[in-house]
Amino acid sequence: MPLGPKRPSNEPEFVRLLTAILARDEAGPDRFLRQVVQSAMGMSDQVLVLDDGSEDDTVAVCQEAGAIVVSRETLTPKEAPPTPAWGAESAARRDLWELAIGAAEACKAWVLFQDADMILSADPRPLTVTKALNTWLWPLYDKWEPGKYRADGYWQAHHFARAWMVNPFRVPEGWVAEWSTRGIHCGHLPSNWVMWGSIAPPQYYWIHEAYSTPGARQRKHGQYLSQRDQLTPEELAHANSIMDPE
Repeated sequence: MPLGPKRPSNEPEFVRLLTAILARDEAGPDRFLRQVVQSAMGMSDQVLVLDDGSEDDTVAVCQEAGAIVVSRETLTPKEAPPTPAWGAESAARRDLWELAIGAAEACKAWVLFQDADMILSADPRPLTVTKALNTWLWPLYDKWEPGKYRADGYWQAHHFARAWMVNPFRVPEGWVAEWSTRGIHCGHLPSNWVMWGSIAPPQYYWIHEAYSTPGARQRKHGQYLSQRDQLTPEELAHANSIMDPE
């Protein structure tokens, strides 16, 4: 199947949206991949998943939901296989960016970058009609249980709008993407992204499912502790607060 947003023949040409997701072993218990991809399929013209060497049913789940899946191993020479993203995130984010931009180039489409545990609250395609912007920003709510999100202490992401959706073809002439060298928390976009952006209307926000069950919280806590040497003291305190008594 060719990459690139589809344009129905009965509709006029206009800017379209591609959703790009990085995933590794997201098909097991206390994971949210199926509902995430299904939701994304209903809110974008195409969903592109970069599989980071999954050993479970991640690829099958994504394909069954209608996404295009590309193996990260195919993007690098066989003699230099990619390091899995967890703990070496910067290279994986770069790979996802380059793959998504290549897929979106034919239509000069917008690209929405998200994780495999995030569900968007509203269809963002109406935002693509802008001619003045290259970036849309919105907040994230850390879901803790059905109908509730966490808002104490370090859990303040819902107060801050961050960039998630970009038109990568509206950039200064000669601009070349650069990436943070951090192995964790390096950001979804290039570190030198030139933003002409706006905060999206209030109906747009992420529902972050990563902490919404006890099993999911246990998993995330273990993942962060495995990279504790890369975390700042504040990031480590945040990670440890995942296991605060309810």
